[in-house]
Amino acid sequence: MHLKCDTTTCLSKVIGGGDMTEHSLFTKIHFITHDVYIPFRCKRCGRRCRTFIPRFSHERLEEIAALLDRPPADIHRHYRERLHYRYTKTPLPCLFFKDDTNECMIYPLRPQCCRLYPFSYGGGDKNCPAYREHLMLVSAMAEERGPYDIYDSSFAHAIDQRPIPHRDWPEILQRFMAETSSHILIRNFIKMNRIMPRDNTYSQAEDLTL
Repeated sequence: MHLKCDTTTCLSKVIGGGDMTEHSLFTKIHFITHDVYIPFRCKRCGRRCRTFIPRFSHERLEEIAALLDRPPADIHRHYRERLHYRYTKTPLPCLFFKDDTNECMIYPLRPQCCRLYPFSYGGGDKNCPAYREHLMLVSAMAEERGPYDIYDSSFAHAIDQRPIPHRDWPEILQRFMAETSSHILIRNFIKMNRIMPRDNTYSQAEDLTL
């Protein structure tokens, strides 16, 4: 019986000298004796960007105009026009989304809701393939493992990371690898959980590269 089954996420901090960076998104499963971090990796499908436009302050739009080398008046006008459709049945893509390449034109200036997606403003879109995969991984890694809690960013950064016991690591890593074939997710899973086991299980994953 779990303590809390809401699947939320954390914007990672550097915890106890670990390898995580402030740009890493993950769900933290807090078991009785240890913590397990499940990384999230965007697949850049652009699904959310095609149906949502975030709010920007006047000052941020001025910065965006400078970044894109476009007249500020044009940016403000097009933004107001696009924002009008946000609450209709036919929302338009974000003004700053490049549909042909699935890229964000203002990536360095993207707002917090985009940086935290799919774990911001009411949760993610379950039609998003990366989010569906993440939910599946969290469920698989937490299932039948005893009581657990799941922390979001307002709690995780203030709690010391409790490493997975060495004796449990091979089985936990094997379970994770059985659920995903993504080399990047497996590599991030190893880095986030800060484990350096010396066994055959680790040797299967330590050579994974980006």
